[in-house]
Amino acid sequence: MDFIADKAKSTAKKMGKRGAEKLLRKMGGGETRDRKFDDLEHSFTKQVMQSEKLRKEMKRYLDMSKEARKALKNVHDVLGDFYEDSWPKSEEFQLCLQDQEQLWSNFERQIHNLRDPIRRYELQFQDIQERSEKRKNKLLDFDFARRQLEKSYNDAKCSDGKIRQAEDEFDDKERDYMEINQDLLTDMPQVINSRIGFMMECFGNFCWAHETVACESYKVQTTMAEIIRGLGNQPIAVPVGRPGRGRRGESKRQGTRDTQPGGAYVTGPGQRGNTVQQNQLGGHAMGYGPGTSGVAPGGPNGVGMGGGGGAGHRMMQGSYDNRPGRELKIES
Repeated sequence: MDFIADKAKSTAKKMGKRGAEKLLRKMGGGETRDRKFDDLEHSFTKQVMQSEKLRKEMKRYLDMSKEARKALKNVHDVLGDFYEDSWPKSEEFQLCLQDQEQLWSNFERQIHNLRDPIRRYELQFQDIQERSEKRKNKLLDFDFARRQLEKSYNDAKCSDGKIRQAEDEFDDKERDYMEINQDLLTDMPQVINSRIGFMMECFGNFCWAHETVACESYKVQTTMAEIIRGLGNQPIAVPVGRPGRGRRGESKRQGTRDTQPGGAYVTGPGQRGNTVQQNQLGGHAMGYGPGTSGVAPGGPNGVGMGGGGGAGHRMMQGSYDNRPGRELKIES
């Protein structure tokens, strides 16, 4: 209990001296300054503030990258459904979309991993900050002891014993202050110069991640552009009919094709009240209209009939003269 009581008294006395020194400083009493340390402390404080801002902005950038990847996937889903399965290089086009999404997933993971070097970089700040706070207290003790020694020298009534006591107190406080001050003068430049290694690791990886996604995306986008431009180099029939399922999980419209020469895509049943027209191509007829639609054999002159129409529907018969320069004739 005595030890605790003595420790409490010592702490209270020490806090009282430090409080008095702070008051004297505010009143213009002055303080011991180390210009070299002040410059280092300024650089260190600036570095801490920059690191905190970097951490916040990097998190914001990562959040935006996640949203960009989601938006890209949504667009790719639509493009994948747009591109019909029957079109040239459909599978290659779908693989390009998947490759592009994978590139952005890798980019997002690389940006996420940049938090580790930032965290390691900031860990070294805590030790310097704690020792800087101790230095401030040691400096208060040192300046208070210095003022007391000066007061003893200037007091003609002060005994030699009190002067020696003030000198011993000053020597102790000076030693404590100089020791921690010198340690910080040695260690703070190392922390400040660690920015170089941090730049190489953090920002180097940041630039490399962007370079990778840009170069690889260029290759993928070039392939996709070539595939899309190739659609104009060959005839592509538009599929119609009942919708099917797309490659990426959405419905696509599909049709059936008569593979015989001159064949065409055939739709399903027509709507009530529509006119039914029959066209004979290569000995077969294609019909639009209500009721049953189908293909019927053509007559001697290539005249064919489609499925029967319901009441109130007008039927049109067409014949095709296959001689050169002739065209489809419609007979009502």
